[in-house]
Amino acid sequence: MTQFDDQFSNGGYEGYGEPRQSNPLGVVGFVLSLLCITSPIGLLLSMIALLKAPRGFAIAGTIIGLLFTSVIGIVAFFAVVYGSFVVDSTKLTLDLERLRIEAREYVDQNQAVPASLDELGWDDTTDPWGHEYVFSMDSETNVWELRSVGPDGVADTGDDFAFDSTMEQSDVMELIKDWADANAKDVYGFNP
Repeated sequence: MTQFDDQFSNGGYEGYGEPRQSNPLGVVGFVLSLLCITSPIGLLLSMIALLKAPRGFAIAGTIIGLLFTSVIGIVAFFAVVYGSFVVDSTKLTLDLERLRIEAREYVDQNQAVPASLDELGWDDTTDPWGHEYVFSMDSETNVWELRSVGPDGVADTGDDFAFDSTMEQSDVMELIKDWADANAKDVYGFNP
């Protein structure tokens, strides 16, 4: 028998030992943890894979998954908080601009100031916080005012918002900015 016969008599695996163990769940968890959007799934899979050896990819996937999942959580929190501020400010801006335009058109067509929002055909007369707008008119000056009682729903408090017919679009934007600077911390928990 030759040297080569001895080497291949057991199928050619002599000297290589047992095949290495693998942990496919750990590898999958690691890869998913690297992809930021799937990191929570990768975190979960990596944590399950910690129960099986080898644990290298599972440990790495768990650490990376924790980091990226934390980042996703923080970003989501601020998106919700800041998003509600943006939505509320946008609705308020659009309502005020719509009123300014429609009231001027109403005056041009009827030579009179509208007595209510109903005369303008508004279906939704609520402010961004679900409270009814208060519409009033000074009959002597023909100046109307639209008032929101603000997020707290109580009239004549610091979060009220008032707009009148003498204001231009730039005035409205400045008014909203000033209101946000004064009230965003109390209402939304941050300063814009």
